[in-house]
Amino acid sequence: MEITPLLGDLVLGGASGWAVGYAAKKFFKLISLILGCYIASLIYLSSRGIIVVQWDSIGLAADGILSKISNLQLSVGLMGVGSVAGFALGWRSG
Repeated sequence: MEITPLLGDLVLGGASGWAVGYAAKKFFKLISLILGCYIASLIYLSSRGIIVVQWDSIGLAADGILSKISNLQLSVGLMGVGSVAGFALGWRSG
């Protein structure tokens, strides 16, 4: 068994995982900012009586989204191991 192709897969997976992790963290920071401003505006407008927000419906929608995210499964091969490690490093450096 030759180690060079295995090492190549590991490095390629790590590099691509790092890039995805870095980009994902930047993307989620932007989405969090936008979503936070939106929710803050809903709370403000609701407190002034301008709009009526059905918070129960929003909570149910959020629970559904979070349950779908938690049910995701990864099939991890050798390139996947490098990708997961690279993703973690990219997330930390982002």
